[in-house]
Amino acid sequence: MDAEAILTRLVGCRSDRPDQPEIGAALNEIMQQLGLEPSLDDHGSAAGSTGGEPIAAFVAHADTFSAGSAGWTTNPLGEKRDNELFGRGAAHAKGSVAAMLLAAARLKQEGVAGIRLGFARLGAQPVLKEEAGKVLEFLRYINCRFAVCGEPTGLRVVTRHQGRIVVKVTTLARRAHRLHVVEWTNSIEQMWEFIRLLRERRYSTHLELGRASAAVRSIGTDQGDWLPYQCVLLVERNTLPGEDENTLRREVNNLFTAVAEKDASFEARVEFPYEAQPLVLVDESEKIVRQMLEACKEVLGSAETARGSEPGLSGWMADAGARVVSFGPGDPLLCHGPDEKVEIAQVEKAAEILYLFGKRIVEAA
Repeated sequence: MDAEAILTRLVGCRSDRPDQPEIGAALNEIMQQLGLEPSLDDHGSAAGSTGGEPIAAFVAHADTFSAGSAGWTTNPLGEKRDNELFGRGAAHAKGSVAAMLLAAARLKQEGVAGIRLGFARLGAQPVLKEEAGKVLEFLRYINCRFAVCGEPTGLRVVTRHQGRIVVKVTTLARRAHRLHVVEWTNSIEQMWEFIRLLRERRYSTHLELGRASAAVRSIGTDQGDWLPYQCVLLVERNTLPGEDENTLRREVNNLFTAVAEKDASFEARVEFPYEAQPLVLVDESEKIVRQMLEACKEVLGSAETARGSEPGLSGWMADAGARVVSFGPGDPLLCHGPDEKVEIAQVEKAAEILYLFGKRIVEAA
């Protein structure tokens, strides 16, 4: 099987909901054909191996966001144009999955043991605390000292990500029917004030990770004939070293106090954490980074490290005890939108780089 065949098979599988088994079955079948000792867990996550004691892992998530129906001029389940494959998940992160499968198959053929594969199903988005526990359990099963996490990085080696904590904020108002608006306390307007103060807040800066930030991820209410006595907000806070759930708890409570000073009727609650992913910060002198950069230089003629936009699986893999970088084909700016695509040639180059890295990291061990 070549890069185009594997990628076409993967993109052709719907994987935007946790109740879709096709992607797990496809991964299991492909790894079986490639001799990569596949297995599936109860949540649809797929694992494989080149045999032997695990030294390094290639991991990625097999889920995608929904393709939706607007804006697509190509088939969301896969369409080739020139040397590019279009479709939901082509860049994020099925291009990485295809490259990892190709690299591992070549290593297996050459008798290089010690490489594990892990393709996780994350479930619904956002990844709630219960689902995150299942993912972390799966990644701990992978159990390697080094891990390359598949993300669309444009073949750059990503060594650092800010962490991420998502909390659920709910403003609570007096319950009233729409015919009795005079008795209503406006939970939506109270949330506006919380958002305004959130946006005005200044955050710390880290030399390598950049400035921390907070942003509104979603907002909504659904009360039927009742006027909206609850407004629900998801707040995503990117974190730096020394910042954790307690940091965000203090910040949110301070914002609650500030809103209440202007509106005595203000009442709100917050759930900590709704979602959490650790930050990643790996020094360029570490073995995993050196080996990845050397492989990139050999294949591409040059190599560079970069800062990623979100921790993804790399944060959880680091939490499971591995030294981690993120790497893969595809442009991160094309993820999750219509006409998502990846160059097949870039998938092939990623596979060559991962093969060289896997071979050398095993030899060094």
